[in-house]
Amino acid sequence: MRIEEVASNIEVIEAEVVTETSGTALTVAAPVASGISTTLANQADNDDHLVDLWVNSKGKKSRPGYARAARFFREFLAGHDRPVHDLARVRVGDLQAFIAHLETRPPEHPRRPAKPGEVIGANTRKNIVNAIKSLLSFGHRIGYLPYNVGSVVRGPGTAATVDKRILTVAQVHRLLDGGPEARNRAIRALSRVPDIRLSHLTALTWGNLTTTDGGGLAFVKGRSQRPVGVRIDEATWGLLQALKAETRNAGADDPVFPNERGGALEAEEARYLIETQQRDHALVSLAYACAGRISELVALKYKDLRERDGGAGTVHLFGKGEKSRWVRLPKSTWVLLMAMREENRLRGFDVGEEAPVFRSRKGGHMDPSSAHAVVKAAAARAGLKPGTSMHWLRHSHASHALKQKAPVHLVKESLGHSNIATTDVYLHIDTDESSSDYLSL
Repeated sequence: MRIEEVASNIEVIEAEVVTETSGTALTVAAPVASGISTTLANQADNDDHLVDLWVNSKGKKSRPGYARAARFFREFLAGHDRPVHDLARVRVGDLQAFIAHLETRPPEHPRRPAKPGEVIGANTRKNIVNAIKSLLSFGHRIGYLPYNVGSVVRGPGTAATVDKRILTVAQVHRLLDGGPEARNRAIRALSRVPDIRLSHLTALTWGNLTTTDGGGLAFVKGRSQRPVGVRIDEATWGLLQALKAETRNAGADDPVFPNERGGALEAEEARYLIETQQRDHALVSLAYACAGRISELVALKYKDLRERDGGAGTVHLFGKGEKSRWVRLPKSTWVLLMAMREENRLRGFDVGEEAPVFRSRKGGHMDPSSAHAVVKAAAARAGLKPGTSMHWLRHSHASHALKQKAPVHLVKESLGHSNIATTDVYLHIDTDESSSDYLSL
């Protein structure tokens, strides 16, 4: 059939979409060729199928967020003043009402209920609305929805808040402070000595330690509560002596491993130093060094780490949209990662190429919520704002690098931004310099 013949068979179908708030009629003109279906047959069988198709069109790591947004929207529609059980019947007013509803909806936390009066944050509301507009647009494009009502609804705006989520260099250093390294290394080494239990470590005083040829003895309470001498190897003994040399109070009755108040460590404090302190310190350091997203960091395997000349390394990150990037790491961060790997090897954990870099207590990959809690705890110890999160380190990396004259395209690549305009935001939030500095006032 020639083009002219097709054109002669086209008629225009007009329909009206009426907004409930203003009553304004929007005329939608759709050219339809005679004998040709107005929908793409069988692209989606029902709303559930549509949502599945849409979610699966997104990047793997983003899918849970998109599925959650769709659930919020459909739950709202079902319980709305004018219940809607079919996405094809959604009107502009329904979407506008949903946007208003989000301003009072409490958030969903994975491990705790929402606090009284707590509501979804402005940025989260914006992301949810943009996701629903994407769903409606997708449904219209594949012919399942007759109209894309999202195209005529403007989502909520948000104030620029990135500048409030950037730490100073001094604050980052406080956050990265892993505590006294000599103490941490010594307690981890001593915990690997046979017959030394957690209760022994918390009760150990300098008077319980005696030097011997090729190491030393630690006198601890045995099963009968009588002192028993446990032999300490030369390497571990050397760490204990190095700790003693830099300890201000090292009298016979002073604890070998004091807490911040000067008293003996509690059992949980000792357990943290032995099992997770090194991991947590390496995680926070890597987050700042490579500007990785929390989901990218907890998914790392040792095969994603590669050493380079000079004792430094690179990390392979898998980000949004299934895109990957290599980011160079400074020597200080690389040393932390390799020390953690060696410690895990000594403790009998799997450190092969497929093993997780940041392991959970069960041996698998660390959960994102656990990684988030690590940064929260580190921020509390450093006296930083309660809202400090892993993503703040990403913002801080970008801001500090650009302030040190790093090329914007390199920062873009490190952050994994698709559009350099996203990275440009960090160029305009430096309050240390302004055009007003050049005025004669």
